[in-house]
Amino acid sequence: MIQEASQARGGIWDPLQDIYKSVNEAYLALGTNTVDSVAESTPPVMEVDVHIRRVVDVKIPALTVTEKDTKSMPYGFADTNSSIDRAAKQIKELMPKICKAAEYENSIFSLAKALEKTQKLLNALENIIIPQYKEKIRFILATLEEREREEFAKLKKVKAKMESRK
Repeated sequence: MIQEASQARGGIWDPLQDIYKSVNEAYLALGTNTVDSVAESTPPVMEVDVHIRRVVDVKIPALTVTEKDTKSMPYGFADTNSSIDRAAKQIKELMPKICKAAEYENSIFSLAKALEKTQKLLNALENIIIPQYKEKIRFILATLEEREREEFAKLKKVKAKMESRK
């Protein structure tokens, strides 16, 4: 899983740099107001659904990216240029990869936290609880042995008294 996570994460950096470059070009060519206006007026074209799955009793989110049915860009071409189109297309292509990388990283983090918690419990068992139980067992065994010796001594006295009466 760690290897898959590093592959997923490694595969998103170069496309992200291209996206940032395209967005930066759009800001430089069109200005911040125009790009922000286009971004705010554009309806969402992708949805990310989160499903929880359990792995060794650890809740891990599984992400599913679905694309809404959009054939064309939802903004006018008069106020924009190709860098916005390129950035939008690249984001649509990269979003599933980003979600997959996030899913892997979250899974690894959650499993590591669960492992850490389990390790603490194991240490508590090995170093505190089990030694306490062993000590209690030794005490109970010693008490039972002492009572057995006392019973044996009482039985000897009773036997001696019974023989002396005969």
